[in-house]
Amino acid sequence: MKNLLLILTLVLLGSCSSAVKEEVREDRMTVGHISQEQMIDKMREMINRIPGITKDQHDKLLNLHADVYADSQDISEKIKQNKVLLFKYLAEDKNKEINFVKKDLKKLYNRKLELMFQAFDKVKAILGKDAKKVMSDEEFRLYHGFSHERF
Repeated sequence: MKNLLLILTLVLLGSCSSAVKEEVREDRMTVGHISQEQMIDKMREMINRIPGITKDQHDKLLNLHADVYADSQDISEKIKQNKVLLFKYLAEDKNKEINFVKKDLKKLYNRKLELMFQAFDKVKAILGKDAKKVMSDEEFRLYHGFSHERF
């Protein structure tokens, strides 16, 4: 009898979780999307101005930036959608949905952080010893908010 009660409880929790997951997924689809073109164009200009890198390095950096930016924007859009849903579910007093969205947000922020670390490692691999040229480029430093004193 104890085992049957435990199994029924687990099945009920699993079905509730699936229903919550589906509701959150549907609600997520109603939140808007942001364009990427302007940021990609600005970085393309900056990469084009890096002094002394090879054409191969240049092309790899452009492709890496476009890929990473698209992935990052996708993750950011999902984060934005989930933040909106948190307040929606707060207003509707849906605690299970709130907890699901909070867990999802943590995963998304971790994915975005991991994406940045992977991109950094790829940039290091692409530039190798030429990485110093990028950091000494005045426009790159100003764009990223680096002061003269720091480098």
